[in-house]
Amino acid sequence: MADGERLLSEEEIDAIGDVVASGELSDGYNMNVETTPFELVSDLRKDGFDSSLLEPINERLIRHFRILTKKELNYQIEITAGKIETSNYDDLIQEVSVPASVNLTRIAPLKGDSLVILDSGVIDSCVDAWFGGGQRVSSFDGAERQLSETEKLVAKKMRIGIYAALIEAWAPSLEVQCELVQSESEARLVDVTDPSIIFVVNRFLVSQKDQSIGEIKVVYPLESIKLLRGTIVVGPETKIQQNRLEKIWSTKLREALHQVPFEAVVQAGEIPLPLGELKELKVGDTIPLKDLQESVMKVNGLGLFDVEIGSRGSNTAIKILSARNEGLT
Repeated sequence: MADGERLLSEEEIDAIGDVVASGELSDGYNMNVETTPFELVSDLRKDGFDSSLLEPINERLIRHFRILTKKELNYQIEITAGKIETSNYDDLIQEVSVPASVNLTRIAPLKGDSLVILDSGVIDSCVDAWFGGGQRVSSFDGAERQLSETEKLVAKKMRIGIYAALIEAWAPSLEVQCELVQSESEARLVDVTDPSIIFVVNRFLVSQKDQSIGEIKVVYPLESIKLLRGTIVVGPETKIQQNRLEKIWSTKLREALHQVPFEAVVQAGEIPLPLGELKELKVGDTIPLKDLQESVMKVNGLGLFDVEIGSRGSNTAIKILSARNEGLT
């Protein structure tokens, strides 16, 4: 349509005016049609949360947390990722047994309050492992008591381990930092800034020989995960294709490297010799090489192979026995 050209002709405008003047449009059209609300981020609503966003992060968290608990607490933890769910705060605290280690945590740059919750069964089992006992199912769940000082210390070590594992687990997607705000043995004592918001509950199930010991929960605000979903979603890796010139260059580089000369030196062994005997040595003396502990072939000073010195025909020769760990791979 050219600039300035009218959309409607004079006859069409007159016809619309006649209809309006007659009152036939007073009630409008489609006035009784039912509508349903539509949300552009409906995939992240409470009823439709896409848990695949957090599953890779949880897998990495489990891997790093296992390493840390084995190192710090001598605890070979059996932990698996449970179902990822959304929940309001009231429902969440109802399922947390007393006592527990409930840690209000700020995970920057995530917005809002996060939680790290350790069931008493997990803590008690870790205490047993720390003191050399076996992992067991706690008999204290539901008991009205506080955590002992030893349990608090172990819970603190586990919390620090989870924080470290979270940093490593999020690292491929986002650089995060964890800061403890408040720690309580009862969930109702934790001062969450906005309890009305929806949380994403990540459950990690701890067990022993197919018997449940308890859960570790890592809880994020749902709205914060919404805001970061673009960062969390990692697309499939794209395999880089080399062009023809790159392939030729790579081939020639490998061939050239294969032609680089190196000097290999065989160290027959060490001969313990007292200073007195060393001072008496003179040209023509013979030193017997008996019971040598080891002979090593070195390249540029790097020991690559253990070898045995011998002969082949009229030539001295060496036989490679094994490769050394410090050798090239």
